[in-house]
Amino acid sequence: MPPLPITAYFELRLKNLRAFSPRVAELAEQIAAVQNSESLKIPSARQTVLLFDRLDEVALQVEGCAARLKMLLTSLMVLRVFTFEQVEVFVERAAVLGGSHSLRE
Repeated sequence: MPPLPITAYFELRLKNLRAFSPRVAELAEQIAAVQNSESLKIPSARQTVLLFDRLDEVALQVEGCAARLKMLLTSLMVLRVFTFEQVEVFVERAAVLGGSHSLRE
């Protein structure tokens, strides 16, 4: 399973995220490394936008940010992009980084 492609756009979003929150940027790299982008009909560029939009919210500690990331990753899990265990680990880390209100829906 090839990971999410590291494009110039991906690098730009990662750089911007790293400047604001290095720990959330690390999470982005971990998710992208195992994200099987070829199993979806959604273009990888769109997958990158969706992922970083959710992770930007985590970095900003927006209420419900980890819950929204979980919804995204769970929908991709159903399509065999991630395993259940991967989703749980990523969401748990996002919940810690996103603050006490990050799992509110």
